[in-house]
Order: sequence, then C-alpha cells, then structure tokens
Amino acid sequence: MIFQYSLLLIFCGFAALSVSTETCGKDQQVGTSCIMKLPEKYNDKSNDIKWAHSSSYAVIKRRDKKMKSNTPGLTMEEDGSLRFQSVSLKDTGTYTYTVVSSDGTEIGKDKVEIKVYEKVPKPTVKINCTADGNATLTCDVGNSKDPSLTVSWYEDGKLIQNEKNPQVFLSSTQVQENKPYSCETRNPVSRVKSENVTVSCEGPGLTKLFGFNFWILVGILSGGSALLLLLICVFIICVCRICLRCKKHQQDPDRPLGGNQRTPIPQENPMPCSLSPQTPPQTLSQENLPPIPRLRNKQHQTKRNPEPILTNRMRHLIFH
Repeated sequence: MIFQYSLLLIFCGFAALSVSTETCGKDQQVGTSCIMKLPEKYNDKSNDIKWAHSSSYAVIKRRDKKMKSNTPGLTMEEDGSLRFQSVSLKDTGTYTYTVVSSDGTEIGKDKVEIKVYEKVPKPTVKINCTADGNATLTCDVGNSKDPSLTVSWYEDGKLIQNEKNPQVFLSSTQVQENKPYSCETRNPVSRVKSENVTVSCEGPGLTKLFGFNFWILVGILSGGSALLLLLICVFIICVCRICLRCKKHQQDPDRPLGGNQRTPIPQENPMPCSLSPQTPPQTLSQENLPPIPRLRNKQHQTKRNPEPILTNRMRHLIFH
C-alpha cells in the first residue's frame, strides 16, 4: 500500500514538472524555467549531443551517455533537449546544437535563438507644468533600461499615444478638462499599467505672475479695486449733494448754500435822535455862540498849530 502511494507521488511530481516547465520561446522572462527542444529525429540516446552558447563559454554535452557542463543551471534531458533552471539576461543569444551518431558521423546541426527580458516595473506618472498652463507627463519606470519598452498613454481609458516616447504633451485646454491620465509600459514578455492621475497645474506654473505670487497679486488687485469703487461712490454722493444745494439756492436765493437757514437775530430799536418832549430844544443864537478866538501874530502861529476857523456856513450847519 505504501509502495503504491510512493509511485503515485512520483508520477504526480513528474507530471507537475512537465506541466510547469514550458518550451523556451524566442522571448523569455527573467526567472522562468524552460526547455529548448531538440528535434525528435535526434532523440536516440546513443547519439552524442553538444549545446554551445554563441556569446559565452557555456557548453553542455553528452558523450558516451555521460554529461558535462561548465555552466550552473543548465542541464540536458534524456532526449537531448536543453533545460534552463532559471533564465537570466546573460542567457540571451544563440545556442547551437550538434548531433553525432554512435559511429562518429555528424547527423544534425542547427541554431536556436532566445531573448530574455526583465519584467516591466509598475510605472508612475510625473507631471511638469509650464508657465503658460501647459503640462508634460512622463511615464517613469525607475531604473529600468530595457530598450524594448513601449509606452502607451490613455486619456480617460482611451488610447491617445502608443510609441517608445515616455512623454506626452498636454495643452492648457486639455489640462483644464480634468480628465484622468495613465500610462502602460510593456515589452515582449510583460506589461504593467500605472494608476490614474488627474492633471492639475496649480503649482509653479500658474502661481507666479511677473515674479509675484499669483493669488496674492489677485487679492491685492481685488482689494484695490474695491477701495477705488468705494471712493468713486463717495465722490458721486458728494457731487449729488452739492448739485442739490445749488438747485435749492437758485429757487430760494435767501437760503444759504449750507442748507441750514439761520433765524434772523432781532435788533433793538435805536435810540431816537430827537430830544425828549420834557426837554425843550435849545436853540443857539448868534449871541450864545462862543467867541471866536483871536488871531495871534505870525511868530506865535509858527510855534503852535493853527486852529481851524469856522465860517458862517459851517456854523449854520452845526447848530441848525
């Protein structure tokens, strides 16, 4: 019973190995295991077989049913096929097999080519905005230097570019649409797509205007415009008030321009110039007139100022 289970496990192991090991194709991914098949017509176990790598010193051969190999990871199957335990970039190249019959006659020779590629790393999208609002997207794959990489660009899930150029240019109109963008990198053995990104150029591109911060400059201009509008409104109100006062003044000239009409201050009656009735008016006659001063000599006149001489006409005006 135990022997039967052992046989079953051995059979399953061989079956799994045969299924998991694929035939080496022209393009192979790093780390995979594959078998480079030898044509069936050369599968006779009595044949001597030699595999040689053209770009290195890797050689494996079977002679007199004994195998020799100078390269770890390379083995030969019973049918003469070449097995790679885990292919690497150095395994890329052309392999030449030579088949010699048991009598020493070369009965077959041919070449098989294989190319090994690394698995494509997952890319990331980098955004670079310009001062005029445009943007350049770059599909970054890190340190990968695979010359076979092809980059595809997608806009909202639709293919817009498919070439080896890792960059795509977006105009300011496309940037303002706020659509998701992604890139996909691939080589003959693998392909990986990046995460979707929405392009936004609110960074260095649109935040500077004439060397100043864009939004601060907008705030200053907005505040200045509001202040100017307020001053204009005040000026218009003042002009309207002045015009209204002038109009009222034209309708009522006695009304002051200030708008506040002052109440006239009552004035007291002046003292009457006529004498009271109890006091009879005194009349001056020629006899009551004061004597006219005498004229002094000329010598005395030079010492003092001459006094005015009243004429009869002046006397009459004064006393009458």
